[in-house]
Amino acid sequence: MKKSLKNVFVIVSFLYIALGTSNAFCDDRKKGGFIGYELNEMVLNEFNKFAGEVGYRFRKEDQVRLSYMDVVLTERHLSGSEASAVDGDNVEGKFQGWELSYDKFIGSSNWYLSLNAGHFRHLYQHTLLDEKVDFESNSVGIGFGYFDSNHLGIDGLTLNISIPIRKYLNPQDKTYLGNTKINEHSVINNFWLFVGYSF
Repeated sequence: MKKSLKNVFVIVSFLYIALGTSNAFCDDRKKGGFIGYELNEMVLNEFNKFAGEVGYRFRKEDQVRLSYMDVVLTERHLSGSEASAVDGDNVEGKFQGWELSYDKFIGSSNWYLSLNAGHFRHLYQHTLLDEKVDFESNSVGIGFGYFDSNHLGIDGLTLNISIPIRKYLNPQDKTYLGNTKINEHSVINNFWLFVGYSF
């Protein structure tokens, strides 16, 4: 994605979120299922593969979600300032896995705290050298976020800003591919933006 197009997308997304979260303490949650498509990872990696979630709100205060990530990580994204996994150039990769989250809403607001557990695989490959790092691990963690099931007043439109923080049970030590450093993968966080539909 060209930088100017990416900047326009970021600005429009920010305004979209800001408009919808301006009434963050309105209690409009309802029981039922929902699905969502993840936009942040997908935009940063040129919509290569798929990332999304399904969930079910079984009480107004509680919901469960299953997030699935299968993202091809571009060299541009990994070498940019928005990625913390890699320090350097000429590395691309894959991010695959699933995470089950239990969310507990804070009072009558749309903000929640969560517990999560999952399994992830990280693959980093040098684009010029025949070198790679490939590891996978189970994970446990916590998180927080914001969930609106009638975003912008549109019935059924969901917005979920999810920030999971996970501890890998089989961490990856810092290593190098050529001159590029692959940072330690022990405690990792993400910023995910899901837009979808509740039913």
